[in-house]
Amino acid sequence: MTRIYTDADIERVPFRIVLEAVRKFVLEDYEGKTVAPPRHIVEFGDGALCFTTGGNASFAGFRAYETFSGPVLAHENQLVALWDRASRRLSAIAIGERLGALRTGALGGIAIDRMAALDASVLAVIGTGLQAETQLIAATEVRKFSDVRVFSRNAPNCAAFAARM
Repeated sequence: MTRIYTDADIERVPFRIVLEAVRKFVLEDYEGKTVAPPRHIVEFGDGALCFTTGGNASFAGFRAYETFSGPVLAHENQLVALWDRASRRLSAIAIGERLGALRTGALGGIAIDRMAALDASVLAVIGTGLQAETQLIAATEVRKFSDVRVFSRNAPNCAAFAARM
């Protein structure tokens, strides 16, 4: 049976699990064991539908999101579908933005883990949006920092981000 996940469901997944899943896929990609072609964009004048697809020996899937003008409906902005290749069944659908944000944050955490000095103690975060949040979560999952510095062009956003995080 296909499971349907919302942002609230995705939020309950411990970040270390997301980090390890992304780390496994990055390693498989390095070994040539994945498929991840460039995104496909369909223009509509006032925006587009964007599609990414990929997979490995176990799973195949796609993500679709829109870039139309107007207010962002973040809770409905993306659709991810995942098939189990062995059973050939659609196993999961995720609706929302949290999965994509966590995936992107995990990539940043993996980069820090592989490239930052082991004794790095200061982390700088530029920006205070959703991606900054998941990048910070990922960074602190792979390293312990004594000081985190954040910059935003908007001082109230910066203060709110620092207080929240």
